Amino acid sequence: MAQRYPQPEYHPDPRTDILENLWRWVSCPDLTRRILWLHGPAGAGKSAIALSFCQKLKLESRLGASFFFKRGHPSRGIGEQGLKPAISRIVEDDPSIVDRNLFDQQYSTLSLPTRNISASRPEPHIHETFQTTIHRSMALEPSFSAVRKYLTHEFARIYREYSSTMAKIPLPWPGTDVIYALADKSSGYFIYPSSVIRLVDDENFRPTERLKALLGLGAATIDTDSETPFASLGALYIQKLSQSPNRARLLRILTAVAAGGLHLVVGYIEQ
Repeated sequence: MAQRYPQPEYHPDPRTDILENLWRWVSCPDLTRRILWLHGPAGAGKSAIALSFCQKLKLESRLGASFFFKRGHPSRGIGEQGLKPAISRIVEDDPSIVDRNLFDQQYSTLSLPTRNISASRPEPHIHETFQTTIHRSMALEPSFSAVRKYLTHEFARIYREYSSTMAKIPLPWPGTDVIYALADKSSGYFIYPSSVIRLVDDENFRPTERLKALLGLGAATIDTDSETPFASLGALYIQKLSQSPNRARLLRILTAVAAGGLHLVVGYIEQ
């Protein structure tokens, strides 16, 4: 299984309902729908679910192969890897295969009862591609209960790991009302709560102080649609950037990125 960095910040038991549906699909004897498209918006938890499912398949000795693409990554942003020689041999043996739809391609190259799962955002061009083949579509719908479960688990971990700092903070922390308030801001997706946890889990600050500051943020601090989790997410990022210990250097980097003329790759910016 190709390496996945960083590991998804997700509850150890993510979306058991989705995982159960995936397991029923791979266990079904019907092979007419060998392709499954798992789709959802940014931050819905697609990668975490895919990773968890691959791990389960591997434990059951049922995983053929997996790969997690990441746009802009020097090694995971391209499709070559070890697949290129194998695909090249197939195309050389049967050049016409590139003009067939996905369903026919799979049956022409495979003699084993394998299945393929692809996880992505519901981009129009991807949707159109899947329209040409027989597949099963599975959408990741919002789940407030899953978000609350994730937040409860992660705040408990922070409380344990910052035991000296949190010694005088009574349990439960941060409280059910806070968990529900944060989950409401998430719109049922994980991109917002995972950012909250990253900001609270900062060794340079007290978790209680960080959480208090976050709870005081309002979506009005940025010019965007307050009906989406990205409004609250933008406020989190603004606060995080404004508290950088080296703001002068950060501003130079952001200026270079915003200028756009340097065409910096993600890996270089990250370094």
